Amino acid sequence: MNVNAVLIALRQLRKNPLTGLFTLAGLAIGITTFTLLLFYVRKESSYDRFHQDPDQLYRIVNQYRIGTDHQTTAWTSPAITTYTQEKLSEVAEMVRLFRYRSPSVMVEEQTGKSFSEENSLWADANVFRVFTFHFIKGNPAQALMRPNTMVITSSAAKKYFGNNDPIGRSLNDLTMGATFEITAVVDDMPVTSHFRADFLCSLTTLPKLWGENILSNWNNSFLYTYVRLANGATPAATETKLNAVLATNTSSTADASSHFSLQPVPDIHLKSHVLNEWQANSDIRYIYILTLVGVLILLVSTINYVNLWIARAEQRTREIGIRKAIGSSKLQLGKQFVVESLVQVVLALVLSIALAPTIGPQMESAFGEPVSWLPSANVTTWVAIGVGIALFMTVVMLYPIRIISKIQPAWAIKGTVVKLQKGFGLWQGLVAFQVLATTMLITGTLLVQRQLTFIEQTPIGYDAGHLLNIAQLSNTALREQLKNELLQHPHIRAASGVSHQVGGLLYQSGYTVYKKDEPEIVLWQRMHTDHDFCKTYGIPILAGRDFSKTVASDTANFIINEAACRQLLVSPSEAVGLEIAGENNVRGKIIGIMKDFHFKTLHTAIEPLIAHIVPDRVRMLSVNIDNEDREATLAWIGAKWKTLEPAVPFMYTSLDDFNHRHYALEHQFEKLIMFFTGVVFLLSVGGLISLNIYVVNLKRKEIGIRKILGADIQGVLLTLSRRFVLLTVASAILSVPFSWYMLSAWLDGFAYRVDITPGLFVSAGLITFVLSMLSIALPSIRAALKNPAEALKTE
Repeated sequence: MNVNAVLIALRQLRKNPLTGLFTLAGLAIGITTFTLLLFYVRKESSYDRFHQDPDQLYRIVNQYRIGTDHQTTAWTSPAITTYTQEKLSEVAEMVRLFRYRSPSVMVEEQTGKSFSEENSLWADANVFRVFTFHFIKGNPAQALMRPNTMVITSSAAKKYFGNNDPIGRSLNDLTMGATFEITAVVDDMPVTSHFRADFLCSLTTLPKLWGENILSNWNNSFLYTYVRLANGATPAATETKLNAVLATNTSSTADASSHFSLQPVPDIHLKSHVLNEWQANSDIRYIYILTLVGVLILLVSTINYVNLWIARAEQRTREIGIRKAIGSSKLQLGKQFVVESLVQVVLALVLSIALAPTIGPQMESAFGEPVSWLPSANVTTWVAIGVGIALFMTVVMLYPIRIISKIQPAWAIKGTVVKLQKGFGLWQGLVAFQVLATTMLITGTLLVQRQLTFIEQTPIGYDAGHLLNIAQLSNTALREQLKNELLQHPHIRAASGVSHQVGGLLYQSGYTVYKKDEPEIVLWQRMHTDHDFCKTYGIPILAGRDFSKTVASDTANFIINEAACRQLLVSPSEAVGLEIAGENNVRGKIIGIMKDFHFKTLHTAIEPLIAHIVPDRVRMLSVNIDNEDREATLAWIGAKWKTLEPAVPFMYTSLDDFNHRHYALEHQFEKLIMFFTGVVFLLSVGGLISLNIYVVNLKRKEIGIRKILGADIQGVLLTLSRRFVLLTVASAILSVPFSWYMLSAWLDGFAYRVDITPGLFVSAGLITFVLSMLSIALPSIRAALKNPAEALKTE
């Protein structure tokens, strides 16, 4: 019986190949999309889970207060490890990681190969007991025990040494001024790590470069600290003891205090957005949204399948009648239809497995990354998902199958149209859900595009389109020489040394501002520059003046932005002349107020910023160039660079491109929403067409009578479309609260954002309405043009 049922199911598909293909394709698209989304969500949720015992891994974050400012940073002082490593029984291991604020230029001196490396990290020797690295060569226990030693990944070894053995060879870090002996090679870190490490340098090298006390300093937070808890230890108890050590070695005042917290490492990628993250993390809200979208797509494809199945049911009424007349029971008919449904699900699953690898390039484009996380060959996973979908659809199909099995043999044998009036309300509800899902996704697509357009068109306050950041030269004298030579070029407007990449990671420092002899302690973002910063970046001075090379005292003076004035509760003109005590108690005056500009992304509000001249801390050269003959100008700059630093590759970053990369996650989300909106719409079209076909079949005699009595085509079309108009309008209205809630949650991630206006929902509703009406036009027009005699002759 089961084999016979399968054969009948296959025969049905052969009898209606076009309809069967459409049904299978819709279901396969739904299964494929849902499964790919499931894999992506699983990948995003698996960050840092590859480490041994990941639930025992924590990062120490510092919640600190200076004045009225409260911040949380991923950076901690290096002394916390020096003073607590052996004192806390709750801590099995504690390790520090450090990354310099700009890329490191690595040179292999024997071959002269040199590259700019963003993922060059420094670590304590016990890093391999905290994090899991797979060693290819070398001893984990000894790899970083000595200063000036380094562990590299297999891809880094290939890049610098080809097929030669890198053990014992050396790489020179020109940026830090240190040479490292390679002691081990490890596999590349998985993509599911919240930090990247192509080079791991021994942290014990740092005191030789920056002073013997650099790793025992409580007052300078610049590195990351991780702990692996001992068995049975709790984060709460460990935090209490960490903060007791902190209180013993530092002092809290009414103006400043710190507090350590433990952050689970597996939570960092999706749930951490503190200051000084390794890189821009993802957001758990995107996972929630994508999970919802995946469920919607699966539901829509399932509903679409059920709708198409019911729409085809009336074509089989004669078969059903004959089966019942010769003795088939309702249970036997139900089993037959269930088997047919399962056969189609299995075929759709096979089609989806074949379809997945072919859309790899599209997935790479949508997700913005290689799809190495996509286990397209993992048939077991696909089968498990397919079994779950099959069981779900079996349950869903019970209701229409029960109705179909109630058909009376006498009516069915005559070929009378099946009138499933009892299930019609449910059917309309299912189609309405499809329209609602489509409207929600169209609304989301419109808002995401509007927000990204707003981001791209919002003035950021400085001349990013003409600015380049050139990697640092080895000393201040060479930088000044290069700057002076570049200014001779007719297409170079200005140049300035800066300590940080504007739009990237900045340091924060505490300052004491003396207002009417009353000191106020503030925590401000800081930028070390030379005299030409505002000129080069095109930032207007609103009050006071810019730095001047003719005023010797300006090397101790400051320029602040409007946000800093607002925090001090003074106007720009009132702020000029106020005295400030900064790092190392260097005192100077505020000589100018620069206009606010977005030195971070539009995710955050403009914060107080202070700029002062510290030549030794300048790490790069910002150059403002004309876009006219840009490539020739860049080639000329490169030639000048080589005359000064022939051993160092010429590297630069366009600030416009750099800023655009900060919104990569939003652009990726836009592509995903557009892609999935298209998928849901195509599936919804199938549901609307199937429902319209069924309505036309139900009303074909009514349509024939109306035409005989003089009804025109427009009147017939109005009769057929009225139900769909109401359905679409009702679904669009119902989508508004759901869309508003989700989009508001998404926009909460931006300090500067567009408003959610009624026009957004009206536009989405109109788009859905027009597309829905077009999708049902063809069956309706065919019914309206049909000869009424054909509909009435069976009466």
